[in-house]
Amino acid sequence: MGSPHKIKVFTDHKNLEYYRHPQRINRRVARYIPRLADYHYQLIHKPGTQNHADSLSRRPDHTNGEEDNTDVTVLTPEVFANAALSVRIDDRVMAQQLLHQDTLKEWAAPYQLVKSGKYWWKDTKLVVVDNTALRRGVISLYHDLKTAGHPGITKMIWLVSQDFWWPDMKLDISTYVQGCATCQANKNFPGNPKPPSFPIKTKENALPFETITLDFITKLPESEGYDTILTIVDHDCSKAAFLLRPGTVLLIFLYFTPC
Repeated sequence: MGSPHKIKVFTDHKNLEYYRHPQRINRRVARYIPRLADYHYQLIHKPGTQNHADSLSRRPDHTNGEEDNTDVTVLTPEVFANAALSVRIDDRVMAQQLLHQDTLKEWAAPYQLVKSGKYWWKDTKLVVVDNTALRRGVISLYHDLKTAGHPGITKMIWLVSQDFWWPDMKLDISTYVQGCATCQANKNFPGNPKPPSFPIKTKENALPFETITLDFITKLPESEGYDTILTIVDHDCSKAAFLLRPGTVLLIFLYFTPC
């Protein structure tokens, strides 16, 4: 305190550098300012891995954090259950291969399959035979589990193709995802096309009110208990419009052109 020489303080407290800029401080920090004014110092930040000067906070008799992470479950029972299910799917796929050896031999040449031991592979992917229930089971493993999160079609194709393969698997995966009730109920599909419009074409030499259009004007200021008007327009000839409300009939000619 009151030293004529500037004291260099090496600290690994990176957050102190935030006080170099003007800001709104709380009362606790405001009380620090007069107290620090009694000292002639310069703060120098030095990472903790390189700063061995702050021995007070690094005393050898202090705890080194060995008891910080006790009784922590890293892999929950649900994760092990899913892993076991994955192993069972592999066993089922392999078991079905043994029952469909003739089909796999037919696929070998056109699809470039390789037999290793008793089982067939395409590159590093296990081949799934022509069994609808088995293929749906494989797809559901990557789509329906709580840890899967119901991925979309593109991600599903990538996920399944890392471990399994069968002909037309992209079509099967797309059909499965598109038919998932959970996805349809909870996901937004902004790419869905809008229903096409069907404009009414004008008919030549049409008689008055031969072709009419109807529409409702809703959410109007309430009048005598009603807030909706039915509009009827002569489409092809006069363009006359009727505006109807229960109990009254209003006839308004918007404009008139000869038929």
